[in-house]
Amino acid sequence: HRLLLACVVLAIKMMEDRHFDNLHFSKVGGLGLVELNLLEMDLLKRLNFDLRMGLEELQDAESFLLCEVTSCNVNLGACGEP
Repeated sequence: HRLLLACVVLAIKMMEDRHFDNLHFSKVGGLGLVELNLLEMDLLKRLNFDLRMGLEELQDAESFLLCEVTSCNVNLGACGEP
């Protein structure tokens, strides 16, 4: 859950102009503030501080989510065989 929390924190900071501070996130996530700060910095370094997604990545994510939501019961052209 530590990695998930760090990813959520970075996503919120990337997408929102106003957000809670890391102390709030650490309390909600059950981690210490120092640990969350270290996880966040480690994740940023592993991502080379680049949190953007390209068009192809977004389209792949969209196709995956549509397929999951519809359980591939509808031919969306993204889920393989109908």
